[in-house]
Amino acid sequence: MKRLILVSVVVLSFSWCVNAQEEPIEKTTQVVKRDLKMNKYHNVHDLEPLNKNVLKGIYMKRVDIINELLPLLAVKAKEGDYIEDVNVPMDKKRIKAIKKYAHAKDKYVLGLSETMTAQLNYADSKDLIWGIIFLEGMIGHIFDYLEHEQTGDNLHGQDNN
Repeated sequence: MKRLILVSVVVLSFSWCVNAQEEPIEKTTQVVKRDLKMNKYHNVHDLEPLNKNVLKGIYMKRVDIINELLPLLAVKAKEGDYIEDVNVPMDKKRIKAIKKYAHAKDKYVLGLSETMTAQLNYADSKDLIWGIIFLEGMIGHIFDYLEHEQTGDNLHGQDNN
């Protein structure tokens, strides 16, 4: 009887180890695309002389940057990160969810781009300028957060809980 129990424990342990060593996770799904750097933060005086089409392009690029960074900010997803870079243990369920997220994000971004292209023609240049300044402020805070989190600095002297 003891021998049967011992053999059963060994077999179960072995099967558990084999199952625990699943195939390695491939870096196949990029959750935050590259090329999110902003070359310049604007002020009103920089933007006022620009024509409406240039303002629309800047506005849309800023919306794109926020759409890339904001959804996974809490897991510190940064520019160019893949599924295994987000410091979340990956199993089949999470991999499936993150791939579904990446696919849904691509569809959303395409639809948003089409909508903005059509609708921003009716925006006043002054509103585009203030929208750009607002979005750039948000982006600056996001980049500051990610930079401070990388160095371990605390933004406000508060606990990290």
